[in-house]
Amino acid sequence: MLAYGGTYSVSPGRVVHHIDIEWDGRRVGIDQVRFYTIDGDTLSIKTEPNKSPVDGREGVGILTFVRVKGSRPQ
Repeated sequence: MLAYGGTYSVSPGRVVHHIDIEWDGRRVGIDQVRFYTIDGDTLSIKTEPNKSPVDGREGVGILTFVRVKGSRPQ
């Protein structure tokens, strides 16, 4: 599980989350760098490579958001 909140900074292709509150407190006060691409109605956000706390393997997390047609208020 991962849940956090705070401010963010955006530059082309990059967003940095400045963590002010986090579900277990381990990331409070640090920055989380993410890389994003926008392709039409699709936003993809990737993490930096990191090690899994479960098995120690390195990987990258990817979130993909697709805008649903007709979902925007007029």
